[in-house]
Amino acid sequence: MNKTLPLVFLLMAFLACRKRDTYSLDRQVLQNVVRDIHLADIVSQRHPSSYRDSLRQAYLEQIMKIHGVNSEDVFHDLKLLQSDLELLDTLYQGILQEQDSLLKLHRYALN
Repeated sequence: MNKTLPLVFLLMAFLACRKRDTYSLDRQVLQNVVRDIHLADIVSQRHPSSYRDSLRQAYLEQIMKIHGVNSEDVFHDLKLLQSDLELLDTLYQGILQEQDSLLKLHRYALN
């Protein structure tokens, strides 16, 4: 028993310090957050450069609030996406399909 106790503590310490390599957010939530971050970036580009950083921060805080997520989870998932090109492509395809559907709906409403 005395010999296994240190091993148990070592295992617990290892598991506690281990990097998370799984996504924190649901795929659809992550897709919506990525979409909104891009939209916020586009909107902030229309303002003078001296305001952009502040605007981006304010937009990011609103995005987190709207989607009920925290910045730690979002930044963790965005970092994982940098090396997960398959999921990144899937997310962007979903965003494009969503935007295409909205555009078609808008065109239909105008007719």
